[in-house]
Amino acid sequence: MKKFFERMMLRKMNEMMGRYETLNPVMKGMIAFFMHTWPGQISCREFDAFLSDYIDGSLPDRIASRVRFHIKVCPMCRRHHNDLAVTVGLTRGLEDEACTPNVSQEVINAVLVALASDPNNNSS
Repeated sequence: MKKFFERMMLRKMNEMMGRYETLNPVMKGMIAFFMHTWPGQISCREFDAFLSDYIDGSLPDRIASRVRFHIKVCPMCRRHHNDLAVTVGLTRGLEDEACTPNVSQEVINAVLVALASDPNNNSS
């Protein structure tokens, strides 16, 4: 009986997820509760651990589908995903630049010069 109930709940949740954007706030809240309490769903902490691999497309389908579900129903994690996806997309197009052996000292010197010339800098 327990397996029947679990399959029925999962089927209902999948049906609701298909029209998630049109659901009222109470139904969205129920889905969020389900997401954080139902066995097999991932927590926000687990989501964070999987996120880079998800964006890279290297997660197994079984876990990737749970991450997609979490993105749909968790506003904070959805924002985190969107921000990281944009950042990764922007940095993928950058080319590696060769650095001089003194790059660290050059950066430090440039920062010190910028700070010294900043009229709002009160640290001197």
